Amino acid sequence: MLPSTIDITMKFEEDLPRVMTDPTQVHQIIMNLCINAQDAISDHGKIEIELSLVSEENTVCTSCQRAFSGEFVELTIKDTGEGIDSKHIHSLFEPFFTTKEMSKGTGMGLAIVHGIMHAHNGHIILNSEPGVGSTFRLLFPVIREELQINTMSKTTEKAREMLKLWPEIPIILCKGYNANMTEEIAKNMGIVAYLNKPISMVELNSIINQLFE
Repeated sequence: MLPSTIDITMKFEEDLPRVMTDPTQVHQIIMNLCINAQDAISDHGKIEIELSLVSEENTVCTSCQRAFSGEFVELTIKDTGEGIDSKHIHSLFEPFFTTKEMSKGTGMGLAIVHGIMHAHNGHIILNSEPGVGSTFRLLFPVIREELQINTMSKTTEKAREMLKLWPEIPIILCKGYNANMTEEIAKNMGIVAYLNKPISMVELNSIINQLFE
């Protein structure tokens, strides 16, 4: 829990497009960055958390150093802490690198953030100024409905092909939003289970156990 001397403000745009994320990992990202912000704020300070839709063109990711373009949902975490010296910026995402005292950090927090973001095909932009604070911009690529429908169409076609060759094979279909696919349609195809994303591991384990009973 953050101390009462730190004010937290949140601002989220409405009707943002869908992105593909793991809620547990996104929560871990937010916790890691808020803890870092807390450590950077020596006394009273402020942390701002925002969600917005942005477009980027040939922007360079601070953590992977690759240029990227596209439409993204941006999670911004901004603090009024001590800031980061520019000479350390590109080393921050390396495992075990830290500017904190040894007793206050392992150097793994931002390395974990880097790993999670790029596992989601996302990117990180870091702006920081000593004595002013730091802003982490976490960019998650937008998944438009037409792409979701196209991906789902390919998935269901593969399922049909497999069921033709091996009608008894148990298939579990995991999907995001798609108005053209329902649980009833999936079962009529011969699919044994139909799960909506984000997937509950408890539910998935239960279904797999049932298949092997």
